[in-house]
Amino acid sequence: MMKFNCIEKCLRALFQHHGKFVGKHPTAFTIVPILLTAGFATGIFTLFTSEKDPEVLYGPQGSQSDLNRDILEDLYSSVLDEDMLPRHQLRIGRWGWLIITSKSSESILSTTNVDEVLRLHNNVINISFEQDGFYYKFDDLCLKWNGECFDDHVLPLVTSKTILGNTSLTYPIATTSTGETLLLAGSLGGVTVDEKGAIQKAQALHLTYYLRSDTAEEDEKGLIWEREFLKVMEQFSSDKLNIYRIAYESFLEELELSSGITPDLVVISGFMIGSFSVLATLMLDWVRTKPVLATLGIFTAGLALASTFGLLAFAGIPYANTAGSMPFLILGKLWGFKTSFNTFSFKSLYFTEWRTHFLELFFC
Repeated sequence: MMKFNCIEKCLRALFQHHGKFVGKHPTAFTIVPILLTAGFATGIFTLFTSEKDPEVLYGPQGSQSDLNRDILEDLYSSVLDEDMLPRHQLRIGRWGWLIITSKSSESILSTTNVDEVLRLHNNVINISFEQDGFYYKFDDLCLKWNGECFDDHVLPLVTSKTILGNTSLTYPIATTSTGETLLLAGSLGGVTVDEKGAIQKAQALHLTYYLRSDTAEEDEKGLIWEREFLKVMEQFSSDKLNIYRIAYESFLEELELSSGITPDLVVISGFMIGSFSVLATLMLDWVRTKPVLATLGIFTAGLALASTFGLLAFAGIPYANTAGSMPFLILGKLWGFKTSFNTFSFKSLYFTEWRTHFLELFFC
């Protein structure tokens, strides 16, 4: 009867020779991998960077949309150097949003509520932070149009209190006494109007604060302002208003949290899986039980992960949060490989050869 064991024979011979080689050179195969891992791992602490931008992580590089945007930026960059409207931005910029509602049944446009909105607005525009010896406020970072910070259409009406008691303002399009046409559809919510379309009551007010982020320096300052904005709005208290806040940075943070991969969970889960892997190798037969072998396998997987992340950091490749699942994939493949190892009896042959030469070298 014809035997189909040619592949098994080759693998047996390969592992036999490899086991002999490792057994004859235990020092090299013990110290060199640890030293290499230590060297590669330094990249994690010195050059480690992370990437959270969803456009970079999930968007296809070199797509037609990227090419079209590059063309538009080349054509209109000189026009947009000084003044820019939000609709002119070809990339997702930095911004802070507020949605404000009244805690009572009063209109958000009532006198008491508008005064409270103004207090909130003053807190926002007075947010400041220090960088490189300079202090920056919203006016220094805002998106400007005609030399002034761009405002939502409703914000000038609120700050000047023109909106109070003004029954001539219609919704969704209003015309001011100066003849300026304003679109209020995106700024007011839950609006009640009379038969002429004049605003009688509004339940919600939406304010947006736009920042410039064309350069890396502007984007970094915008990121700091967004974080301060979220912190200040979280600490702001009012007995009249409900305040809901969001910024572009909060969107990125929520996207990162949605993956469910956090350092504390990775450590706990890794410890549990590692413990299970070791306990699964324990047997009542003291000859067949292999807890030390399982521990060394997990240790080897840890060395591989540290070397990989460090080497990628040296290569300038940023870290993505989804890569946090790598330890579990490595341990899963290690466990599957161990099972197949047992199936073909390679393990016994390999480690028998290794153990024989190791004992002869040190104890004979």
